[in-house]
Amino acid sequence: MTDNITSNIHHLDRAKLYETEKPFNWSTELACLPGLPCSNHVFTSQTVNINDLRGCTPPSLDTQGFEFVKSTTSLKPEDFDNDSLIQTTFYSEIEKVLFEQLPDVTAVAFLGHQVRKRSTKFPREEGALVPAAQPQTLAHVDLTMQGGNDRLQVYFKDNPELEKRPWQMLKYVRTD
Repeated sequence: MTDNITSNIHHLDRAKLYETEKPFNWSTELACLPGLPCSNHVFTSQTVNINDLRGCTPPSLDTQGFEFVKSTTSLKPEDFDNDSLIQTTFYSEIEKVLFEQLPDVTAVAFLGHQVRKRSTKFPREEGALVPAAQPQTLAHVDLTMQGGNDRLQVYFKDNPELEKRPWQMLKYVRTD
């Protein structure tokens, strides 16, 4: 095992096109209309060094903005096909981990989840429909500041007393 590798990270280019047109990409679940493009994405890549964190001082949420936490789940891999089971069982398991790891937390709310399952057609065959969200291959942000605020406003609408409390938005990623 090496300590570092060099790779390319692909991301949306700062193309002149985006000064007048928002970037878009139709989901494979939507058929493009004849003659219209499915995407106007223009990509660029950046060569980066990627360091193996094993053996290093572990990152912390307070310092690096992310943290690795070992946890277990009672769910089997096939259970992640069941949204109801995820919401009733896995959410409560995540909540327990968050309360253990973040002692100042007094409440946890889930704004949703997404299960990514690699298809044999990944990376996607042109126009192929795949049954689930695929691994992400591009640098991206999950929510802009405004997008995060918009998601929270939906939650606060039903829980107005929580809007005045301090809050954090965290992303929990399960890797196996």
